[in-house]
Amino acid sequence: MSSPSEPSTRKRPAPGARLLAVLAVLAVLGAALVGTTTTTAHAQDNGLGQKPLMGWSSWSFFHFYPTEQDIEQEAGVVAAKLASHGYQYVNLDDYWYQDPSKIVDGFGRWVANAQFPSGIPALADHVHGLGLKFGLYLTPGIPAAAVEQNTPIAGTSWHAQDAVLNPHTYEINYNQEYGGQVMYALDFSKPAAQAFLNSWADQLAAWHVDYLKLDGVGNIDGHGTDDLAEIEGWSRALRQSGRPIYFALSNSLNPRNAPTLKRLVNSWRIDDDIECYNCQPGGGVVNAPLTDWPHVLTRFADAANAGWIAATGPGGWDDLDSVDVGNGGVDGLTDDERQTMASLWTIAASPYVSGDELTSLDAYGMSLLTNDEVIAVDQAGVAGARVPAPAQPGSNPDLQVWRARQPDGSYAVAMFNLTAAPATVQADWSTVGFTGPATVRDLWGHQELGRYAAGFSAPLPPHGSRLLRVTPQATQPGGLPGAPGRVPGPSTPPRREPVVTPPPLLDRLTVPPHRSPASTRSPAAPAAPATPPTRIAALAATGSSTPVPLAGVVMLLLFAAGRRWAHRDRPTAGRSAQPATTRRFVVSSTRPSAPQALP
Repeated sequence: MSSPSEPSTRKRPAPGARLLAVLAVLAVLGAALVGTTTTTAHAQDNGLGQKPLMGWSSWSFFHFYPTEQDIEQEAGVVAAKLASHGYQYVNLDDYWYQDPSKIVDGFGRWVANAQFPSGIPALADHVHGLGLKFGLYLTPGIPAAAVEQNTPIAGTSWHAQDAVLNPHTYEINYNQEYGGQVMYALDFSKPAAQAFLNSWADQLAAWHVDYLKLDGVGNIDGHGTDDLAEIEGWSRALRQSGRPIYFALSNSLNPRNAPTLKRLVNSWRIDDDIECYNCQPGGGVVNAPLTDWPHVLTRFADAANAGWIAATGPGGWDDLDSVDVGNGGVDGLTDDERQTMASLWTIAASPYVSGDELTSLDAYGMSLLTNDEVIAVDQAGVAGARVPAPAQPGSNPDLQVWRARQPDGSYAVAMFNLTAAPATVQADWSTVGFTGPATVRDLWGHQELGRYAAGFSAPLPPHGSRLLRVTPQATQPGGLPGAPGRVPGPSTPPRREPVVTPPPLLDRLTVPPHRSPASTRSPAAPAAPATPPTRIAALAATGSSTPVPLAGVVMLLLFAAGRRWAHRDRPTAGRSAQPATTRRFVVSSTRPSAPQALP
C-alpha cells in the first residue's frame, strides 16, 4: 500500500524536455571542468578514521545486558585509565532498544528500552562530558512496526510504506529476544527509502552520536553482495546529517567489495565475531570466556588477504573485531595468546577496541592495552603483510613473520609461533625488505636487544609472539623496495607493504561462524582484466592538473546519454521477491540464544 504522495505517481517529463535538461547539465559540467584538476574520493570523505579507531565496545562482555549504569561506569574507566593512551570511543552495541516489530517512535525509528531510563541523548552527553566520543548500534532496514503503522518519514510527505520493499522481506537483526524478524528491507529504487535513512541519521546527529556500527550487512548469503545498497544509503545519510559520524560495518565483509567499502565507510569487519559463544555456558547467556585461541587464529589468514591490505589506510580500515586481552582468564586465552592477539591487531593496523570489562582489568591486560610503543605502531596506520616463508623443505607455515614499514623508515616486525609446541622463528632482513645490519628493540618488553647483521631469531612458546622495531643502519645499493635510502619524506604517505598470499594450512581450521551459515563465505572473485582508463579517469588517478577540454567532456557525456536514451525501454532486472521468512534472515546455531530473564 502506498500513500498518495508515492513518487511513482508523478508524470514522466516529455522526451524533448528531458533532452534539453540533459544538455543543460552537460554544459554546466563542461564549464566546471575546464581548467580544473579531476579527483576521485578514495575513502569515506567525512574526515574521520585518519588513524585506526581506539575505544571500547559493550558487546564482548555485556552481551544482552548493557545498562545505562554499565556504560557510564565503563566510560569512566576509559577516561581515567585509557584515554591518555589514545582511546576515545565508548560504543553501545546491541540490546539497547525495544522490539522494532511492536514499538517505534513517531517517525518509525527505534526507541531505547528500560535499561536506559535517561535515554540515549543523556548517555551520549555523559560520555562527552568525560572528554570521549559516543557510539551506537543499528541493523539494516526499516522496523516492521513502522510499516504496519505506516508512520510518517520525518521532514517529508512520505510514509514507511512508501520506502519498504514489496513483498515484505526481512533484513538481518540479531536481537533474538525479539525473534530476529523485526526489520523489513528497504527498496532503494524509491526515494522514500533514502529519506528514511536520512531521518535516522538526523536523529543520531540530534542525539550527539559520534559513531555508528551497522551490523548484519556482511557476506551472509555467500554471493558477496554485502548489502551494498543499504551501505551506500547510510553513507549518504550520515554525510547529509551535518555531524561527523564514524561509519563502521559488521561483519564478514567480502574483500572483492573493498574498494567500494573504502569509498563509503570508515572501517569494515573482515571476519565473524571474535566471541566464542559455544565456549560460554548457556550458549552465550553467561559471557565468559569471551573468546578462545581458534577464533584468534582465523584472523591470521584474513588479515593477510591481498584485497583487504590494498584497501586499508587513512579513512577506512580492516577491522579484526574487539581485542579482548584485558580480563585474564575471562578472556579465554593464555597470557602468551593474549600478547599474540594484540600483536596481530597492531601489525595489521586494525582498530583497537577493547571488549573487556574495564573495571576488572588485570595488571598484564592493562599493560597490553596501554603499551604506547605498541600503540604507536597501530596508529602509524601501515597495514603489515606476511614475509615470504622459507622455500626449503620442512618449513612450517605456522611460524610466521610479518612486517610493516613505518613512516620513519624503521620496520615493525611481528614474529608468531602459531603451533602448539615451542619453536624458534627467524626473521631475515632480506625478506623483511632491506639488507645490511639493523638495531632491534623489543616493543612489548621496552628493551633494546642490540645490533644484528642479517636477521633475528627468537624461541617462542606455543601460540607466542614477539613485536619488534627494526631500524636499518646503512644504505645498501640495489636493496629491496623499502631499503634504507628510500625512506619517505614527511609529506610522503607510508608505503603499503607487498602482499604474500598465506598458505592453506590455516584454512583447515574450522570455527563455527557467528551470525552466518557455515557455507556462506566465498572466495574473492578473480580480478577483472584491466581496461584502458578514460582520459578523465587517468587524470583522476594520476592527480594531473592538465585541463580537461570542454568539447571532449561534452562529447563523452553526450555519447553516454545517447546510449542510455537508446536503451530507455529495456527492462531492468528487479530484485527477486522471496517470502519474508526465507530471505536474508539467518540465525546461526552458534549465536547465543536470548535469555529469558536477567540473572
